[in-house]
Amino acid sequence: MPETCSYLNQINLSNCGDLTDLENLSQCTELSLLDVSDCDINQLSLSNSTKLRELKCGGNPLTSLDVSNCPKLGIGKNKWGNPYKFSCISTNITCIKVSQEQLDNTQKNWEKDDRATYNTNCN
Repeated sequence: MPETCSYLNQINLSNCGDLTDLENLSQCTELSLLDVSDCDINQLSLSNSTKLRELKCGGNPLTSLDVSNCPKLGIGKNKWGNPYKFSCISTNITCIKVSQEQLDNTQKNWEKDDRATYNTNCN
């Protein structure tokens, strides 16, 4: 990933089995869609992804995920009228960190494994 990617608003790296990390992702501040499903990522930092609307990260060995700084995640519809998705299925996550507002208004189109919970504190 380039050192500066502030202009990117969509990234699709799904099915990149050798992809293990996205260390410079925090520089992609305009990102609205991220698909990293079915890779080999075990850590994903979304702290600067305040414009992120759609996230697909299933099929990775993730053990934790913090989307608490992504207030637009899964809210609204894309230009084709389909709801934005948050999908984190088939991971090792047991707790997904969310903001209090997200916890109070969890979207029906958010997908996670049954063992995973949404919480404001995942320690």
